Amino acid sequence: MKVLFTTWGWASHYYPLVPLGWACRAAGHEVRVASQPALIDTIVQSGLPAVRVGKDVDFSALFGRTMGPLVAIPEDKEAQRKRVEALKVVPFRMFAEVASHMAGDLIEYCRSWKPDVIVYEPTSYAALVAASAVGVPAVRHVWSADYPYYGRAGESEVIPQLFADFGSKPIDTLGTMTLDACPPSMQIATDYRRQLVQYVPYNGAGEAPEWLLEPTAARRVCLTWGTTVSRLHNNMFGLPALVDALSTLPDTELVLAVNSQQRELLSHLPSNVKVVENLPLNLLLATCSAQVQQGGAGTTMTALAAGVPQLVVPQIPDQLFNARQLASTGAGTFIPYKEATPDDLRRLLHEVLAKPDYAESAKRVAAEIKQQPTPSDVVGALEGLAS
Repeated sequence: MKVLFTTWGWASHYYPLVPLGWACRAAGHEVRVASQPALIDTIVQSGLPAVRVGKDVDFSALFGRTMGPLVAIPEDKEAQRKRVEALKVVPFRMFAEVASHMAGDLIEYCRSWKPDVIVYEPTSYAALVAASAVGVPAVRHVWSADYPYYGRAGESEVIPQLFADFGSKPIDTLGTMTLDACPPSMQIATDYRRQLVQYVPYNGAGEAPEWLLEPTAARRVCLTWGTTVSRLHNNMFGLPALVDALSTLPDTELVLAVNSQQRELLSHLPSNVKVVENLPLNLLLATCSAQVQQGGAGTTMTALAAGVPQLVVPQIPDQLFNARQLASTGAGTFIPYKEATPDDLRRLLHEVLAKPDYAESAKRVAAEIKQQPTPSDVVGALEGLAS
């Protein structure tokens, strides 16, 4: 079987696909990962064969042009109503524009390589166009609460034009089947064909430092802002404010998990704050009592898989959606970034650390994740579609 994985050019949307790619390779199948040029090195570092399609898009500029005007909540009621209506469509229009830069090359590659099945993450709409063009099953891979499904009405307003632009017959944006790595207790109600799969964290390649094995006298709390939001605009990087608020908590060691670009935005850190660069998050979280983060899907799911309770401080709509779904499991709580005062942050983190219900719920959800079929277990479902 030939399996083509497809994602657009940001690592946070690729990482959740990697364990299934490994599983397909281990089962003896041919695997390729098609994406934009900016992601090729990341794919290669993950140990899977990469295929370059389309051209890079300045996603920060695209986000600023489309979503930027909608981030702030206006005071005027009518303006608020228009903002809500725009948020139902604009995110999907943004990802459709990215897909338009990939779809042509992806179709041509599919016609040459002839995959038996295409696996894609939910915002990689170029995969649907290509699957329609060459007549193969398209398998949608969800790794957290299904925000694209939640906003599917807006998706349906945008995606038909993308098919038309490339002369492909429209197919359901849910694909042939959805692989769902979200624990059922956190997932929204859906009505599509679903195959549950275990969320196996992959947060990039990296070395496990020896100090992770050393016991700590204080509670260790991971602070991270993911890899996405700070790339959109430096002003959206919330870690400095969180450090200022939380570094005064007694008997608490804060570990900031950042990438190299984010490290340059940090300075004058207190003595109880440690910074780690490019350390895979799953390695660090195994030693932590809690995580404070921005609400990204991968960040949220990695902590859940580790059984670590969370305080989420979301900035943009999908992060708020993830935060609410997390809170519904009891494994964490949240406060929107714009509303969070230093006192709020200290109080909520103290609650997450002090109240056993949070830790117990996080361990329950981690056990739920472990009960799902592994990526190796679901390779057979792909084989069934390809036959």
